[in-house]
Amino acid sequence: PPERGSAVVLVHFAGGELALEVDDADEVVRAVALPMPDDQSLPWAAGVAPRADGLVPILDLESLGERFA
Repeated sequence: PPERGSAVVLVHFAGGELALEVDDADEVVRAVALPMPDDQSLPWAAGVAPRADGLVPILDLESLGERFA
């Protein structure tokens, strides 16, 4: 993109670190993720976070780190 994001999510794992650039965030959730609903399957999601307009998938950073280890 022509402009870089203003925030980064830094993931630490056994083999090193991975930085994920974030363009924008509507909300920062600091809570335990809820389990995925039984009728949904998102292999890259650790769970979901409730919001007023529905559920938002939470990226499974542990599984992502294992892929790079």
